[in-house]
Amino acid sequence: GVIRAANTTAAARLGKEVDEVIGTKWADHMPSGVAELRKEKADEVVRTRGPVRFEDLRAGIYFDHRCYPVYDQSGAVNAIAVFSSDITERKRMEAENAYLASFPRLNPNPIVETDSSGKIIFCNPSTAKVLESLGVDKNNAAVFLPSDLKLLLERWDRSTETTQYREIEIRNRTFGEYLHFPEKLKTVRIYAQDITERKQAEASVKQHL
Repeated sequence: GVIRAANTTAAARLGKEVDEVIGTKWADHMPSGVAELRKEKADEVVRTRGPVRFEDLRAGIYFDHRCYPVYDQSGAVNAIAVFSSDITERKRMEAENAYLASFPRLNPNPIVETDSSGKIIFCNPSTAKVLESLGVDKNNAAVFLPSDLKLLLERWDRSTETTQYREIEIRNRTFGEYLHFPEKLKTVRIYAQDITERKQAEASVKQHL
C-alpha cells in the first residue's frame, strides 16, 4: 500500500506535491470507506493477477480507476499501476439525463413520441391507462396523433425548434395537445391532456352570454 510513483495530477488530487506522497501509504490520504474499497480492488488485482476497473467517489469527485498488475522477475505481482480519470462531469450528465428521462414515465398525462415519418416510437405508461379508461385498445396510441401530423412534419425544417397546439376527440373526450418539435432531432413529442371539462365549461359560458 506504499506509493512508489505519482504524477503531479495524482499528487494534486491529494493536496500534496509529488515528493510529499512518494513513500507514504495511499490509505492515509483518504477516508476509511474509500480506502477500504480501493484496498479490496487492489487485493483483487493481486488475487486474479489481472486488470481491475472500478469507479468511486472521493471529496466530491467521481473517479474511473483502471488497475494493472506489475510483475517482478519471478512472475509475482509486486506492484499495481493505477490510472485514474476524473469522470465527475460524465456522472453529472448521466444523472441529469436519467432525471429528465423520468418525467415522461412519471407524467400522469399521455405522452407519445414519433419519428420523422410519424411512426410511434415511444408512449409513456399513462397513455395505455388513459386509452383503457376510454374503452380503447391500450396499444392504439395512434388515436393521439393529430390528422395533420404528416403535413406538419413535411413543413418542419428540422433546424428550428417549434411547438404546435392541436385539439382532438377520442370517444366522448377532448384532448388538448402540444406537439414539440425539438431542434436538430428527428422526433416529435406529443403532450396530451384531457380538457373535456374545460371545453364544456367554456361552452356553457357561451350559451349564457
